[in-house]
Amino acid sequence: MHHDTLTLQASHGSASEALAWMRDICGPHRLQTSRRAPVAFSHQGMRLPGCGSVLGEISYGTAVRLQLDAVDALQAYSISLPLQGAQQLCGGGSRWRSTSHCGLVISPAAELQLDMDRGCRKLQLVLRRAAVNQVAEQLLGQALTDTLQFQPDMQLHGAEVAAWWL
Repeated sequence: MHHDTLTLQASHGSASEALAWMRDICGPHRLQTSRRAPVAFSHQGMRLPGCGSVLGEISYGTAVRLQLDAVDALQAYSISLPLQGAQQLCGGGSRWRSTSHCGLVISPAAELQLDMDRGCRKLQLVLRRAAVNQVAEQLLGQALTDTLQFQPDMQLHGAEVAAWWL
């Protein structure tokens, strides 16, 4: 495992180690795996200076379920796009399937469940909530009164979205 100010790299064979690593990046959440399937967690990325954001590639090597609570919420926005495999986000009675053609945006303060399949390897951009709020307040010229919530699915067929990943 390597962890300095810019480069992040981790490989873990246990769900608890993978969870601890990702909690440091994203904030509180829970991780469930099948007891029979071994974890082969891998994260390679970089911390973007000045705003505490992290860009990286992540995989668990097995099917996993991440659970996010509204009370003990993430402290960041997570934008992800599978390079291989798929993931599915469930919350508020809705489901969003994410493949290499459709990314996901997970907002803080939302109660959600994210299922990643065994072969899911994805790009992930984690943006600190405070940094997003600061930029939004500067653009709006006023303080935010609530947490910004984004539509979870990010279809890549639109030019405005494709520019994020190309």
